[in-house]
Amino acid sequence: NRPVFGVAALWDKVVTDDDDVIEGCALITVPPNSLLAEIDTTAAQMPAILHRDAYDTWLSGRPGQAKDLLDSYPPDRMVTHAVGPHVNFLEYDDPSLIRPIV
Repeated sequence: NRPVFGVAALWDKVVTDDDDVIEGCALITVPPNSLLAEIDTTAAQMPAILHRDAYDTWLSGRPGQAKDLLDSYPPDRMVTHAVGPHVNFLEYDDPSLIRPIV
């Protein structure tokens, strides 16, 4: 019951001399906030989550403005709950993946 959020990423498309199209995407990461660091003590990074009001700046602002958006997301704006082990396998793709386990 939470809104969808955006993450900072870079995307590029190259067309080779042979007309092959190569597309790539890189997820931008930042240091983990205290909430994620508590969940996984080995994690050195988390996705750079963007506030909704920052989308336009990320997509069409100057590089310096976009860089200023790259910060760990505030932990008090996040919630966590335990989920089942199937989230770690690509063959599972259904709403039960995000349901809390008891």
